[in-house]
Amino acid sequence: MQTNSKRNWGLILVIVAAVLVMVCFLSYMIFYSNLGKTFMGSKSVCSSESNTTFLLVGIDYRGDDYLYGLADVIRLTEVDFDNQIINMIALPRDLLVDIPADRFKVPGPYKINQAYFFGTPGMQNYLGEGAGPEALNEVIEYNFGVSADHYLVFNFQVFADFVDAIGGVDVNLPEPVYGGSQGDFPAGEQTLTGEQALALARIRENYSDDFRVRNQSLIIKAIIQKMMQPAMILRYPSLIGQFKDAVLTDLPLDQMSSAALCFRGFNSDNLNTQEVPAELLFQENVFLTSLNAYSFVYRWDNRLLEWIQTSLRE
Repeated sequence: MQTNSKRNWGLILVIVAAVLVMVCFLSYMIFYSNLGKTFMGSKSVCSSESNTTFLLVGIDYRGDDYLYGLADVIRLTEVDFDNQIINMIALPRDLLVDIPADRFKVPGPYKINQAYFFGTPGMQNYLGEGAGPEALNEVIEYNFGVSADHYLVFNFQVFADFVDAIGGVDVNLPEPVYGGSQGDFPAGEQTLTGEQALALARIRENYSDDFRVRNQSLIIKAIIQKMMQPAMILRYPSLIGQFKDAVLTDLPLDQMSSAALCFRGFNSDNLNTQEVPAELLFQENVFLTSLNAYSFVYRWDNRLLEWIQTSLRE
């Protein structure tokens, strides 16, 4: 009886091992190989939503209710799932933009970061559906002809906590940064904690807003590169569980782990981050009724519109 029992357990183990091997093989064939395209149509699972545009917004607000906040960080990001290419452009928060007629209670023009603010639940000045993200998205589309398919909004505290949760981010600063009360950062490679990354992303005293935007892009790129590492992809479920209630988004966060498979071999050279060229912006001090004060803004012309559309889809 013992001999037969041992044989039965041995057979069960062989069967289980065979099933696991088969599952792994099928997963590879469907998700990773070109054979998946043959069985599932002209595009595989990973390319079923090729070219999706995301609006990423960081707001200057530490509360966890997202009642208020100005859009301190604005990034339009186009993800090409089929070719594994990510194009990200930074929109300066001081861009002067027109607003759609009869969509806001406060008359324009606005700085672009105000479009998010007036749409927040605390302000309730946006007459369309949705809140801050939808208000900002509508203004971007109205001015630049680009509309995001999904949005992701995070506040200062969530940003710092997330960077800490992934073990910090590695950046290589081309020059030292002297941030005064925000802290100083040496030139060269270094690992930043959440609070350090937040401080570096906010520094503009003694510099310029363009300088701050460049540092923000450097940090965002470092975060994306780290999130594409195989070991980090395995942590997606726990990270999503930790932050799903801390961000404002219309993304199906529970499906992000599956979507990560599409970027299993992502090449960081295919991550393109760009800032608006200085020659496309014209700084001016103007009176804004939305602020009831004079403020520096960036005026622009159709060259910026063309640059945005080309940079997202190049």
